[in-house]
Amino acid sequence: MSTTKITGTGLGLPTADGAALGGASNEFSDLYLADGSVIYFGADQEVKVTHVADTGLTLKHTATADDKPISLTLQTGETDMAANDVMGKISFQAPDEGTGTDAILVSAAIQARAEGDFSSSSNATSIDFMTGSSEAAATKWSITSAGSFLNAGTNTIDMNAGELILDADADTSITASTDDQIDIRIAGADDFTFTANTFTAASGSGVVIPDSGLTLGSTAVTSTAAELNTLDALSRGSVLYGNASAVTTVLTKGTANQVLTSDGTDLSWADASGGGSDPASADGDTLGTASAEWSDLYLADGGVIYLGNDQDVTLTHNADTGVTCNTALNAANLQLAGYQLNGFTIGFYNADGTIRHAIGRSGSSLGVSGYDYSVTGAVNAWTVTPTGADGSTAMAGGMKIGSAATNAIWLDTASLNAALWMCIGSMGYNNHGENITVTGAISNLDINGTTQWRPRITFEDNGGAVALNTTNIATGEFFTVDVWFWAPPV
Repeated sequence: MSTTKITGTGLGLPTADGAALGGASNEFSDLYLADGSVIYFGADQEVKVTHVADTGLTLKHTATADDKPISLTLQTGETDMAANDVMGKISFQAPDEGTGTDAILVSAAIQARAEGDFSSSSNATSIDFMTGSSEAAATKWSITSAGSFLNAGTNTIDMNAGELILDADADTSITASTDDQIDIRIAGADDFTFTANTFTAASGSGVVIPDSGLTLGSTAVTSTAAELNTLDALSRGSVLYGNASAVTTVLTKGTANQVLTSDGTDLSWADASGGGSDPASADGDTLGTASAEWSDLYLADGGVIYLGNDQDVTLTHNADTGVTCNTALNAANLQLAGYQLNGFTIGFYNADGTIRHAIGRSGSSLGVSGYDYSVTGAVNAWTVTPTGADGSTAMAGGMKIGSAATNAIWLDTASLNAALWMCIGSMGYNNHGENITVTGAISNLDINGTTQWRPRITFEDNGGAVALNTTNIATGEFFTVDVWFWAPPV
């Protein structure tokens, strides 16, 4: 039996590891140590636990040689580790918190938890990081045996503008050091930036999208990169189209005056003939066909239509006025919007102090069936020309001289449509060679009790009225006029 020696300065043993303090069935109740006290472990006291006054404990390995770390192992005595069994746990708690309830629960913990049943070939274990907010600490994040960092719920990681390093040499990372902006750094260079609704590639960086992988709005872009590149290389005058194989194709510009043609499958350039802007030879092409007519033709102010191989006949537009033909028109067959051009002559003669007239047709070819051109009662013989009050004076020989304007005559015709009947101004000469200006119009007037629309012919000389009387037409004198008019269908 060993002897324990108690002195005023300590409790000593005669030999190392020679006695126990208490026993398996007669334990000490408590152990009180003073400030700064130390508990030494080992025959050479290389591991010690030191009290730090008013702070805590320090666990230290006192050996100074290389590779002598301090090691604290938490062990379980379980002989059959199953899934979710905890083999070791460090908990953090404030059990003396005066408010009680949630405040005195375990607030945080770190535990080692078996991922499945242990076996001779598996000891898969996860480390759980547990925290509490208003409850006992629960697992928020875990590191698995495979090294994965798992979120146990919807927890977040707040980098607080820090940099997340992604590769082994620490030159590829994600950073959000600028508010509302994410920077992606690859191989040490800032290549891409995300801001609200915008993705920006830095100068010198590119974005690679696989074919058919781009969608604009809700529409998928099916063009290949090669097809899109044809737009960048498109030269002036070239045409981009889809060929018979549905492949985007560039048709380079043609030569001067060539036209774009189609064979029903592909496009090509061709010399301007057979449907081009200019025929290959004179009288060598048409504009439109008998079954494929053009709808309308628009020419600018002053535009000219040339007719004939040597352009001997022209129709020229007079801006805001009308159209001028540079030569005579064949009136026999000329029509205007369904009208027929007609005409006749009127001769005036003073043989015996009385004004007489004769109305004759200018040519038998002017009459066309179904058109209103005739003058009622007209005779090609000298007839005394009636004059006097219009409302009570009858026509004779197809006309009378107006009473309100004696330089005008009224022709006896069927009632005409004022909106349709058009009279062309003409010119006449008396037997002295003096020019007489003749103008025509349609007026609604009562002649001898019958009111209807009739032609009226007015005679002037240099803007002044030429009354049809013996003053202006002396005895033996005469003049004649040709009256031309467009007559509508009856």
